[in-house]
Amino acid sequence: MLTRVEFNQGSQRFINNSSNTPNRCNRGWKWKQYQNRTSRIIIEQDLGCLYHEPVDRRLFINTQDSEKCKEEEEGIVHEQEDEAATIRIPDCRPYMPIKYQASVVFSDTYRVPQLLFQAYKPDGTQLDLDELIHTDIFYGDSLEYPMNLIKSSTSSSKEDKDKEEEDEHEEGKRVQLPILTKTIHPIDNQTYWGLHPCNTQTILKEILEEEHRNHPQKLPPQLVIESFVALVSSKIRPPQHYLL
Repeated sequence: MLTRVEFNQGSQRFINNSSNTPNRCNRGWKWKQYQNRTSRIIIEQDLGCLYHEPVDRRLFINTQDSEKCKEEEEGIVHEQEDEAATIRIPDCRPYMPIKYQASVVFSDTYRVPQLLFQAYKPDGTQLDLDELIHTDIFYGDSLEYPMNLIKSSTSSSKEDKDKEEEDEHEEGKRVQLPILTKTIHPIDNQTYWGLHPCNTQTILKEILEEEHRNHPQKLPPQLVIESFVALVSSKIRPPQHYLL
C-alpha cells in the first residue's frame, strides 16, 4: 500500500494540514526524526515516525463501589442519549493517574501505518493487558477486550441476545481488527503495545475505495494516513479528547 518514503511524505503533509482541520483526532501529532540511529529491524533508511507527547490518563481501581458508580454513570448517559446535547457525567470511580504516549510507525512487513503506544504508572511501570482494560484509553463499547470485537455476555433479554448473534454473524463477514499485542518499536527498540497490522491494509482499502470510488488512480499517501488515524481513533480515545 505504501513505501517508507510515501509514509514519510504522507505523514509530513498530514501534520502540516492538521492544525487547520476541525477534526481534533488529527491534532497534536509531530514528526520524530531519528538521526544516526541503528535499528535492529531497519537499516540505513530515513527513520522517523508520527509522535504524540505523553498525556494524562486514568487507571481505574476495580472495586464494587466503583463498579456501582460506573453503572449509575452509564445509566444517566443512556437516558440522555436522545437529547441534542449530551452532558458528560464526571466519572467518580477511584483511579491512579497514568501516562499514555502514542506513535504511528511504518510497518515494513505489511507496508501500512501501525499504532504503537506506551501506558505507564508514575513509577514508570508499564501497564499489563488486564490493567489496560481498566483505563480510559479505550472507548467503552461493551467489548470484553479492546480491539478484538469479542462481545461480552451482559445482555439479559432474548431480543438482545438474538440481536447480538445477528451482529456477530455480520461482523464475521468483515475483516476484524486483531487484539492488542506487545511488540518492539522498529526504531527505538523499546517495548510497546501495538495494534497488529496484519488486517490494516484490507480495512484501509475498503474505507478508501468507499470514500473515493470515483478516483481509481492511486490515492495520495496523506489520505492513507488520515484514514488510519480515523480508524484507530474509533477505538482509542485521541489524546485531545481527554477530560478531567
